[in-house]
Amino acid sequence: MALPAGIKVGSLAAVVVLSVGVILHIGGLATPGWSVQDGWAKYGLWKVCDQSYCKEHSFKPAALEACEAMAIIGTWISFVAMAVAWIDIFHKILGKDAALPFHLISAAAAIISFVFILIGVIIWGAKLNNHLMKIGYSFILSIIGGILIATGGIIYGIFGRTSA
Repeated sequence: MALPAGIKVGSLAAVVVLSVGVILHIGGLATPGWSVQDGWAKYGLWKVCDQSYCKEHSFKPAALEACEAMAIIGTWISFVAMAVAWIDIFHKILGKDAALPFHLISAAAAIISFVFILIGVIIWGAKLNNHLMKIGYSFILSIIGGILIATGGIIYGIFGRTSA
């Protein structure tokens, strides 16, 4: 099956990579495994868990609030990048000419999203993770998600042009 005119395999692959990155970052954002202490305690952006239950943070230092803010802002901007890319794909499927350079808007939003996600994980690593804790799976999911968001956005910025 041939692709509709104006859509390249690279642009479809980029949108999929961007979408997978958003899902991974949301997984990291929502789970309490940003730091793990001796296998029994997990610390996340929103909750602290031990082997029997989870509870919200009783005290939120400014660094934790900054991490939460950066992660959420990065998520919202990644939604914009993903939505703009998918809208552009559907415009091309319908044969409509885009009034705006959607591929560049998506790429810029993806890069900005990655910057916010990166700032959040740097704050966590520098201020909230101490020598008693190891980096957890949620932290890693957010980093991988952010990298995929930026990669997908940049690739879409390159391949998303209509002209061959």
